[in-house]
Amino acid sequence: MLDGNLDSSSDISESKVWFALYHPKADVRRTTLRDINSSGILKNKAFVSEGLVDIQEAILRQLDDKDLTVVQAALNVDGLQNVLGASKLIETLQTVLRRCVGKLLSGSTDNVSLTGEVAVTCLKKAISYFHDHSDYLKNIAAMIFPLLLAMPQTQGLNLKALVLLNKFNWPLYQNVVVSSSEETTPILGSLSSINLKVINNLASNFMAHPEDNIVWFVESCNDSELSKTLFFFVLLQSLLLVKSKGDGFSALFKSVFPILKAELESLVNAGDFLLDEFNSEMLDW
Repeated sequence: MLDGNLDSSSDISESKVWFALYHPKADVRRTTLRDINSSGILKNKAFVSEGLVDIQEAILRQLDDKDLTVVQAALNVDGLQNVLGASKLIETLQTVLRRCVGKLLSGSTDNVSLTGEVAVTCLKKAISYFHDHSDYLKNIAAMIFPLLLAMPQTQGLNLKALVLLNKFNWPLYQNVVVSSSEETTPILGSLSSINLKVINNLASNFMAHPEDNIVWFVESCNDSELSKTLFFFVLLQSLLLVKSKGDGFSALFKSVFPILKAELESLVNAGDFLLDEFNSEMLDW
């Protein structure tokens, strides 16, 4: 563990950081990360550049720590972007978020509150670091997308994710939820009513430019079943909107049919589809 309070990079040696971050006790690792944060050492580019590989490896290890209190402390270290770089940082935040959501959905966490807090921290850090970086906006949007479908196991996280939509600009998320930008203001309604509002508003935004939006939807659904589920809900609602307005069906069909066809083919090939209820000629359209 580090010796006392740290006021500058001169008070700390790379070896002390290295050994303390690999200490077998979680409280030592956690305290070390807090000391690193208070010292501001990772904002010192000269110090970071001297031992970049070792420091990067150590920080990444803490962000993958089995103890989520250590992960939370690592997420709160100021200067992570100097150590990891933008691409690695957004990738790591996505990984930590998926881990937390997986724990909540499976019920495998023994501390629901902490797991939810770590997940929210991932979202906040992603928005804080990258909200004005156009190259990474789609990554932030993809992180949040599956959380827009409120589930009983993740409802606390879902509602906080909805509030965070106000913190960055993504066309598909405009006016998705009408609420205060303050996290303390609750979003009222049952989970089902909230989901209906969110899906309807997402569908309306999607229909504004279906050809452009479908590309991002497909990318965001690649590694998340929740994202895929929400996408199909949005698609079904879009069809209802098209039916009620009486126009736009051709553009919508042209945009989404290749995706639906690919999904049907994967279900048939996997044996997850009842062939006697399925017209295989659809795959030849």
